[in-house]
Amino acid sequence: MESRPLRQAAGAVLLVALHFLAAIVHGDTTILREAVYWLPTGIAVAGVWLLGWRAAIYVAIATFLHRAYIGRPFAEAFLPAVGNGLEALAALALLRRFQFDPTFHRLRDVLALIATAAIAPMVSTAMAALMYVYVHHPNAGSVAAAWGWWRMNTLGIMVITPTILSWTSGRWSRPTRRTVVEV
Repeated sequence: MESRPLRQAAGAVLLVALHFLAAIVHGDTTILREAVYWLPTGIAVAGVWLLGWRAAIYVAIATFLHRAYIGRPFAEAFLPAVGNGLEALAALALLRRFQFDPTFHRLRDVLALIATAAIAPMVSTAMAALMYVYVHHPNAGSVAAAWGWWRMNTLGIMVITPTILSWTSGRWSRPTRRTVVEV
């Protein structure tokens, strides 16, 4: 029988690994303006929903590791890590407040996800703007660029989070070939 601490540790490792790998696959932060949605945000929100509020630290760790991996200075790694962790917490709080059910059997659940996707990314966007102010001594254009993060994170939550929650909300059975291909 699997112990709870072992499951939590496995969940933490999986969340950090998926978040980090999605960021690597998505590309380095110099091309963020061209990205349509940010995969790691959807993974982060699904992760905190499934693992609980403490999982936000894993989101922060994965973000920091990604930024360090691509060679960003400490402030450019730390501030987004804090922002992404807080964003995941904000999303969790909103979803709980909206009494969200990840099976999406009610229109209310879809609307809760849309509202959460619109509101929660404001946290990481504000942190990105702070990073631009602190690190780059910005002009108006560089602070406005931080709002591109809002769009990407919003779409990441709307696309990736329901996909993960749909897969995990059903009963687990032995995976079929079709399920493996789908994943």
